Amino acid sequence: MTADNRSADARQYSPGLEGVLAGETSIALVDGANGRLLYRGYPIVELVRGGTYAQVAELLWTGEWPERASLPCAPLSPEVAAVLRELPASAHPMDALRTAVSAWGAAEGADWPPTVEQARALTAIAPTALAAFSRLRAGEQPIDPDPELELTAGFLHMLSGDRPTAAAARALDAYFITAAEHGFNASTFTARVITSTRSDMASAVAGAIGALKGPLHGGAPSEVVNQLHEIGSAEQAERWARETIAPATGSWASAIASTEPTTRARRRCARSPRAWRTWPSGSSWPSRSRTWCCACWPR
Repeated sequence: MTADNRSADARQYSPGLEGVLAGETSIALVDGANGRLLYRGYPIVELVRGGTYAQVAELLWTGEWPERASLPCAPLSPEVAAVLRELPASAHPMDALRTAVSAWGAAEGADWPPTVEQARALTAIAPTALAAFSRLRAGEQPIDPDPELELTAGFLHMLSGDRPTAAAARALDAYFITAAEHGFNASTFTARVITSTRSDMASAVAGAIGALKGPLHGGAPSEVVNQLHEIGSAEQAERWARETIAPATGSWASAIASTEPTTRARRRCARSPRAWRTWPSGSSWPSRSRTWCCACWPR
């Protein structure tokens, strides 16, 4: 748009589409100002405390809370396995996942419109693909998924070859729950645009993974891993936070007084990793909410 055209157009320019209403949804509410994250109207802290990743995935996909849900990892098709073997060991894991999703879509023919069955199938092969690539790049052979293990436990098993402890599986399960839905962020919006053209689910998810790979979006967890290596040990954590975080925030108190809802949920699980599906008998779910979602990503 030229300067002359812009002066004649009364619409407000919004870099990154910040603040632009992109749709109406009852799937999730991201309310950072008030420290709330709701899935289908349910607080994220309660979902982590009382549910599993399989249950939460079903809630997001179908809108219904299942009393029981199972989502084990699924084996890779020969086509997907062959593609992963051709990737160089130097490839980024997100590139490997994006490639596996694309190969899965080509092999399965997951046509439009997207279905819950497709979502379950794609979710089940994603950990298998990542674990297979991790082992291949280390010169090891992939491990077939164990159908008796749920998705997070199965993923850890395929990575190391050992069955994970209940605490380790629960911790990863909690992390997956808190990262399952975050509104119209860059990757979600990318998938929505692709799907709106009546393209298939694999294309939409592959595009979303491409957006998620960017360091201004999904790259944040890798920085956390770098920070953990820098800290070195639990004994050094407070000193590191005082020297590194506090100067940037102005005070030590503000550095640790986070009200971000996923932080609270993960902290609770870390303090009591064996708190496994402790939903109290007879408790009721909070009422659901319908919200407007804004499209916003880094500019």
